[in-house]
Amino acid sequence: MSELSGQVAAEAVDRSNAIPRRRILWLSHLLNWPPRGGVQQRSYYLMRELARYHDVEIIAFRQRAQQPDDASRQQAIDALKEFATVREVVDLPEDTTFGGRKRMALRSLLPGAPYTIRWGTAEGYARAVQDSVAEFQPQVVHFDTISLAPYLAEVGNLPAMLNHHNIESQMMLRRAENESNPAKRLYFLQEGRRLANYERRVAKRFHVHLTCSELDSRRLIETVGDVATQVIPNGVDLDYFRPAEEDIAVRPDSLVFVGGLTWYPNIDAMKFFLNEVWPLLKQHRPGAHLSIIGRRPKRSPAMLQGIADVDIVGFVEDIRPLVHTSAVYVCPIRDGGGTKLKVLDAMAMGKAIVAHPVACEGLDLEDGKQVLMAHDPQDFASKAASLLADPVRRQELQQAAYAHVSANFSFKEIGERLARTASAAQ
Repeated sequence: MSELSGQVAAEAVDRSNAIPRRRILWLSHLLNWPPRGGVQQRSYYLMRELARYHDVEIIAFRQRAQQPDDASRQQAIDALKEFATVREVVDLPEDTTFGGRKRMALRSLLPGAPYTIRWGTAEGYARAVQDSVAEFQPQVVHFDTISLAPYLAEVGNLPAMLNHHNIESQMMLRRAENESNPAKRLYFLQEGRRLANYERRVAKRFHVHLTCSELDSRRLIETVGDVATQVIPNGVDLDYFRPAEEDIAVRPDSLVFVGGLTWYPNIDAMKFFLNEVWPLLKQHRPGAHLSIIGRRPKRSPAMLQGIADVDIVGFVEDIRPLVHTSAVYVCPIRDGGGTKLKVLDAMAMGKAIVAHPVACEGLDLEDGKQVLMAHDPQDFASKAASLLADPVRRQELQQAAYAHVSANFSFKEIGERLARTASAAQ
C-alpha cells in the first residue's frame, strides 16, 4: 500500500488522490458517546476515522440507558458534530412505549419479525432516512447493525454496507445452549432461529458485510450463504490506552475485570469466576483481591454480595488508573460474539491476561505468548495464581500483548480500510 499524502486539519484528511471521497449516510442504533464499552467504542472510532476520508451524516437512536437526560443526549450529539453531521436523533421505541422491552419481547413470540428486528423500528427514524436520501443524497449507506435492516426499504438501490458487531443469530443460539432455565432457553432458541432466517432473507441486498474477524466472516457465510465480506476488526485508540509509566506501582496479588454487569456475557463471566474460580484461587493466593469495574444494576446480583476481597467498583470515568495498578487482568467471558474490545484495551495497556478462549476469538492470539487461555475453574485459578507470583512471566506476556495489538489493531489503520471499502461499494 502506497503512502498516503495529505495534511491533517481539524480532524479531517484530504486524501482524494488515494480514496475517492463519498457521501456516507451512517445509520446507528445508538449515540456512541462516550466511547466506553464494546459497541460504543467500535462505532465511535470507526465513524470518526471514516469521516477523515468521507462526508458522513448520522441518524441515530438515543438509548436512555446511555443518555438518560437531555444534557447527556446533547453532549453526545455535540461530540459527533466535531467530525460529522447529525441529521436526527430518535428515542428508542422501547424507551417510550408502555411496557418497554418486556412487552416488545413478548410480542416477538408472535408471527412476524424477531425481537432483534422489532427493537429498532420507528416511524420517525424511517422519515429521517427518507429525508437524508432526498437532501443529503448519500452515495453509500452504512447500517451499523442488523436491527436497522428494515430501513433498506427507505434507501432504494443505494449501495449498502452492513456492520456485524457479532453474528447476532449465532450469538443468540450460543446463549440458548448456555442457558439453564428451560423457558429462557426456548425463547433464545426460537429468537436465534428466526433471526437467522431474517439474516438470510436480507443478506444479498447488502453490497458488503463488515465483520470483526475472519471467524465471524465464516460464521456469517455458514448462516446466510455466499456473500461479500470484509474484515473490519475491532481496534484500540493507542493514544488513549497505553502501558503504565514505570513509576506506577502494581498492587500485590491484585486482579481486575472490566465489564458492565448489565450485559449477560459479563454477568455469566462473573458468576463463573466468583462461584467456581475464586475459591480455588484463594487457596493458592490467600491475599488475592479482585476489582470489578463497570456499570451495574441498581440491585447487584446475589453472586456479588458478601464475597471477601472482591470490590465492586462500578462505573468509572477512566478505567486506566485501576487497571494499571492491577497485576493481572482476567476475562472469563464464555458467551457472546464478535471480538472483545476489553481484551484489546488490556493488551494496549500492557497487562498480563488470563482469559477464556471465547474472549480471545478473532484476535489471532497464541496461548502462552500474548495471553494465557483457561477453560475450566482449576485452569483459571492455577494460571492466575502463577502470574500473581511471577512478575517476570507477567512482563513477558505484557510486552508480547502490546506488540501484537499495536501492530494489528490500531483504529487509524482499521478506519482507512473501512474508508476504502466504502469507496468501493458501487
